[in-house]
Amino acid sequence: INKVLVYSPDRLSRKYAYQLFLKDEMNKCGVELSFLNSPPANTPEAQLTEHFQGIFAEYERTQIAERCRRGRLYKARQGHVSALPSVAYGYKRVKTDNRSYFEIDPEASSVVKEIYRLYLQEEMTLAGVAKVLNQKGVKTYRGGKSWDHITIKGILENPAYTGSAYFGKTEKTQGVPGRIARYKSGVVAQPRYARKKLPEDRWIEIPVPAFISENDFQAVQEKLKKNKAFFTRNTKEPSLL
Repeated sequence: INKVLVYSPDRLSRKYAYQLFLKDEMNKCGVELSFLNSPPANTPEAQLTEHFQGIFAEYERTQIAERCRRGRLYKARQGHVSALPSVAYGYKRVKTDNRSYFEIDPEASSVVKEIYRLYLQEEMTLAGVAKVLNQKGVKTYRGGKSWDHITIKGILENPAYTGSAYFGKTEKTQGVPGRIARYKSGVVAQPRYARKKLPEDRWIEIPVPAFISENDFQAVQEKLKKNKAFFTRNTKEPSLL
């Protein structure tokens, strides 16, 4: 590569420090970096202009992120489901000219009800429920046919099915240093960020249609809590093995 052509400094990176780092690395390799809407930085004045463009791009990025956050927060406090980042399995999002709302998906909601029945009444394990769904060929949220116990647990812990979805349950954090994630495809990744759960008094409730009773939901939560306490791999403190 002899030359890299970029539309503007903020298209290379919205972070000013990254712009300087990338430009420095390209210079070391003898690669010329040119911006389409900026004059060549051949003079001190042109270099100063280029630096200011990078600083303003980073400032604009943080402003856009803050405006989006405030907008979602306002919509959540008004009870709009558009503030929710995703649609829970069992619902479908319906958009109109004026607003958007959640509607119960008959097919997916029947799967959720079956999950509750198998876990609560049939007293199956999470892995057992997943096995039943896999044997029946039931499609997952993304259209796949491979259910696992983590997905089943997430559905059983979701309070939206009782009529109350929540905004702001988690926030981004750095996570555990050195932790790796292994996927079924064989890919091994080291995530840079994780999410931590916030106190329930900071959650913002958004009403949605309910199709699971409050009694069944609470019974499932008690069972999950009990099973977690007596789980054989529940190592509360590191041991020699």
